[in-house]
Amino acid sequence: MDRNKILSRAIGMSLTFGLLAVPFATSIPAVCPAAEAAAAQTTNAAAKAAAVQKEDVVLVGSLQDELGAAKEWDPADGATIMKPDGKGHHVLTGHLPKGNYDFKIAVGGSWDVNYGANGEANGKNIALRLLKDHDVTFTYDDATHAVTYDYAGKDAEAKALAAEGRSIVLTGTVQSKAGAAKDWDPSDTTTRMKAIGHDFYSYKMKR
Repeated sequence: MDRNKILSRAIGMSLTFGLLAVPFATSIPAVCPAAEAAAAQTTNAAAKAAAVQKEDVVLVGSLQDELGAAKEWDPADGATIMKPDGKGHHVLTGHLPKGNYDFKIAVGGSWDVNYGANGEANGKNIALRLLKDHDVTFTYDDATHAVTYDYAGKDAEAKALAAEGRSIVLTGTVQSKAGAAKDWDPSDTTTRMKAIGHDFYSYKMKR
């Protein structure tokens, strides 16, 4: 076989293999893990928001994100929907780190119907202070609209809090500079102020 025929056959075989290889190479889709994670997060957030129905009772407040919600004070986030117990109450149990919290009850996914301290409509926020991490159970009374909470060692902590006095926390953009995990977080007691008498409190920033 002469040189020209050998060269011609080699070129033909190369083209054939190239045509066969192209479909297989281009048929594999590119996958971006970051894009998939972002899409899943968006879907989950939308599902939570859509989960709140007209009669749902939602625990809202500065503790909401610790209990799985996307943000605080959001009555439309289904992560903190309280479940009926069949005895005239709605209940939710969740784990909370130690710190100071405020919360209320909202019904139906908006602020149109909400209850605060003593079950009052549009009432004041309810304060919760934990000296340790706890699994806390919140109970909402359908008749009185009052909400209570309970956790292991609550009575002992109540006595310790009474002996300790008020908890005043310095909040703002200075918190992270003082060692707190984030700014504007009243639940972080890193910047708790000290009582200096006559209802005055003080906090000294370290240089």
